[in-house]
Amino acid sequence: QEMRGTLAELLNRISDIMVRFDLPSKEKEISSLERETTEPYFWDVPEQAQQTMRRLSSLKGEVEEWR
Repeated sequence: QEMRGTLAELLNRISDIMVRFDLPSKEKEISSLERETTEPYFWDVPEQAQQTMRRLSSLKGEVEEWR
């Protein structure tokens, strides 16, 4: 019984963390950025493309850490 209470508490804490980090929103942004990187014009502006790739990498790192 005590173990179930502890487990329930941990699950609630994890849920709170996921809400704070807004993982679904970050996953949606990852999908959007990945689509953008496949566009033929993507590398036409290298500085912007590199910034997008850094953002994509950062988001993936955050999400992978919690999934």
